[in-house]
Amino acid sequence: MFLPEMRKEMNQIKQFIIMVLFPVYFVYAQDTNIDFFQQRANQTKGMVIMQNNRPILAMYSANSGGFTASAKAISGILEFYYPGSRLIKIW
Repeated sequence: MFLPEMRKEMNQIKQFIIMVLFPVYFVYAQDTNIDFFQQRANQTKGMVIMQNNRPILAMYSANSGGFTASAKAISGILEFYYPGSRLIKIW
């Protein structure tokens, strides 16, 4: 993938994060573990998960019912690296 194509793809991902993921953060503003989440976000700032030399489309779904949803269930995108799984509580 050429650098201009990578930049375009990263800009699309940034737009998705701003429009879709930021509002989710505010839903949980009353969560007592907000410092935990902020700390983890700061620890991973600037990190990118790659699959086949391309950044993955990492998405979050607040309505999972105890399981992470597959990428297809959330957005209609079929990605093999994001099949969905049972949630593991880490705090």
